Amino acid sequence: MAQQPEPHQLQEWAEKLRHAFDRQSSRPGSGAGAPAVVTGDDGLQHYRLDELWQEIAYLGYHLHWSFESLLDLEHRDRRQLVRRVADLNERAWEEVRTRGST
Repeated sequence: MAQQPEPHQLQEWAEKLRHAFDRQSSRPGSGAGAPAVVTGDDGLQHYRLDELWQEIAYLGYHLHWSFESLLDLEHRDRRQLVRRVADLNERAWEEVRTRGST
């Protein structure tokens, strides 16, 4: 099981994420309902900060991986893990519902 981060580490990680996505998240169309990936002024595609936080929190909660490990994942790999974990959770809850109704 991963060691719990110190409060100063959480603050450093948050600042690192904020800094990486400040330019992108301040653009028009970056609020709720906006696409998860937008094209920045540099011509590159950037991932919305709130979407990234949701994925990292979800995977961190279920997989107990470190923040750095989750942040280092490629976008496609992280999205695939989110889908797989969600599928596993759904199957587990379906089993609970099935056993509870018998």
